[in-house]
Amino acid sequence: MCSKCGQELNQPEEAVVLGVYRGFLWYRTETQGNEGADEGRTWAWYWSPNELPELLLIRRGGKDMTLVENSACDVSDYENAAEHSPFEPRSTLEMRARTDFDTFVELATRSHSAASDMQLVERLNAYCAAIGLDVTNLSITDVVVPGEVGEGDDEVGVVHGRPRTRSLVVDDYFTSPTLKDITGPELRARTAVLRVLNSKILRVLPFIAVRPDDGSSTQPIEVAGSAGLNNFTRGSADFLSTSMKLRSLRRLVFTSTKRAFWDDVLRATTTSTPLPSDEYEDPREIRVIRINRIQAQASKLSLLSQPGDRLRRSVFGQLYREMRVWSDSFFRRAYCGKGHGGQRRAFKVKFLGEGVNDYGGPYRAVFEQIVDELQMDNVELSKGEQGLLPLLIPCPNRRSATGSNQDKFLLNPSCGTALLTNGPMALDLHRFLGKLIGTAVRHGLQMGLDLPALVWRPLAGLEVSRAHLENVDIAAANNLCRVEELNPGTETAVQEVEEVLGYLTLSTTLSDGVEVPLVPQGEKMPVTFANRELYVHLVEKTRLTESSQQLAALKHGLASVLPMELAPLFTPQELEVLICGRREVDVDLLHQCTEYSEGATETMPHVQHFWEVLREMTSEERTSFLRFVWARSRMPNSAKDFPMNFKLQAALDPGAVGHPDQYLPHAQTCFFALRLPAYTSKDVLRAKLLYAIQNSPNMDADVRLHNAEGWADA
Repeated sequence: MCSKCGQELNQPEEAVVLGVYRGFLWYRTETQGNEGADEGRTWAWYWSPNELPELLLIRRGGKDMTLVENSACDVSDYENAAEHSPFEPRSTLEMRARTDFDTFVELATRSHSAASDMQLVERLNAYCAAIGLDVTNLSITDVVVPGEVGEGDDEVGVVHGRPRTRSLVVDDYFTSPTLKDITGPELRARTAVLRVLNSKILRVLPFIAVRPDDGSSTQPIEVAGSAGLNNFTRGSADFLSTSMKLRSLRRLVFTSTKRAFWDDVLRATTTSTPLPSDEYEDPREIRVIRINRIQAQASKLSLLSQPGDRLRRSVFGQLYREMRVWSDSFFRRAYCGKGHGGQRRAFKVKFLGEGVNDYGGPYRAVFEQIVDELQMDNVELSKGEQGLLPLLIPCPNRRSATGSNQDKFLLNPSCGTALLTNGPMALDLHRFLGKLIGTAVRHGLQMGLDLPALVWRPLAGLEVSRAHLENVDIAAANNLCRVEELNPGTETAVQEVEEVLGYLTLSTTLSDGVEVPLVPQGEKMPVTFANRELYVHLVEKTRLTESSQQLAALKHGLASVLPMELAPLFTPQELEVLICGRREVDVDLLHQCTEYSEGATETMPHVQHFWEVLREMTSEERTSFLRFVWARSRMPNSAKDFPMNFKLQAALDPGAVGHPDQYLPHAQTCFFALRLPAYTSKDVLRAKLLYAIQNSPNMDADVRLHNAEGWADA
């Protein structure tokens, strides 16, 4: 291109064609050389039909078109195309899919229910996340059943280098009777209806108060079967409101539809940051926070006997000390500096004693270390506390290594330490944690907090039940079942009652081991066969709501940074992925979002060995690798959510070129890049890569510091 938006360019630019929409050809400008190579995605723009003759086509797919005669864009067919339908079928499947409207209506309405539609939406969400497409951009060849695979296989290829699944319905995915035997035409018709429904919903969402009563963070946790907590006193008008119907049918709304509205609200509520006079300087509103990670190492914190001292020295405590007086608007900033790899931020970080400049990597590393500190329960503490910091504790299933969800942590129901009681300061820490989580979400970071449904369901406005208690404390749930199932009519009833109830009182033990009475003086009242139902009800209610104050404070912090009134649009699983990402590092997705530069190509033997080694790693090793190259432990949910591609580069140092097996790989977390020497074997590559991953706790590649601040008393 020699001109853009009617203005002549200083030098020609290249552009990638994105597609046609509403009669315009949309494109994105390619970065030239290294200028702006790491600035993140550029905006899309369009050409009108009369501008097309001025374009020069230089590449089509992987083919160089510069030597092809008359390679300028030929628009001779464009005018003729106006005489034909823009939806002319291009494959056998598309030809067969054409039908009249009455037949379409019959196909779309045949034996469908809300439950079957919800399962279909769930499958469409998963399928599109895997291939990196929006549901609204699926082609007709994507929406097929196994019996149709093979019809026009040439139409089914790859998306961004990643093979598409041959069928939307795989391995008897659907359990709904309506969907188990669905035909291809029925599947496509119903998918079309759901897409139209979602387009209508997206248009009206700005006019619906999704959760009118969500202005207060003190809304109680709803417990299934507890009439006192299911507030139906608001009247039938609210019960039949549009917002309530929308919340009840949230599973009919595509994740991409919800995310589109969510992202619009995020942009609208972002605090504006004035640009500096020098583009290479930071605005004064972006404050620099000095962090001493050396003194905050777990091995040093665990030697401190007082939990309050550990909190003060931790990275979380250092941030709290600096940022607790900031107004909420500071956390809603999303400034992106030049050369920062597209990383949005609310502040900058200065790591004391580490030779690194914050171009994005240190900023991400701060959030990762906070997660590590909050969920570190594998250190020995002098007073036997369950975690390094008092805000989160391992769930009972994790401590006893029984049941499911042994990776989950709970909000500490007591948050009691020698310094912090369950009072204003402790709750303020939870509010601050909520603000940090919200800031991370705004900036495209996923804090890898392993929290259970007992947290996500109340945030999404849904009730909790005993099944959710069982997921984190199977022993307590089984005990309640035994008490409920006591049968006085059996011959061994007396003995069984004594065995089950003999040691119980009207009290219960919370997740942190603290015993609390269920009624005044309950710890002195025995549980009898007559009051056993009351005991079960009170224990269940107490355990399910034990962290209600902490959760309310966390939600208050989240709501000051994020539009949490929209949270009831999401399912608990969607909300968890939105805020915390997915645990597993998807190697295929990473491979799909990789670019090769500075001498590296995908066909090189050591590059192929690299991907093989990455796939053979354990889940923990892959997470450590992601931290090594990107300073984060969770990947975005899909390819379209990546702010930048992973860059795999050749090691150009003369020593690494001549003797590659003697050198380690080198990562630049700010730019999501890895320089990989051309190792002579797969085994050498594995050993060098794992060694680098496991022995790089600090960031020292930018500048070398001697007698550096931060190492005193280290």
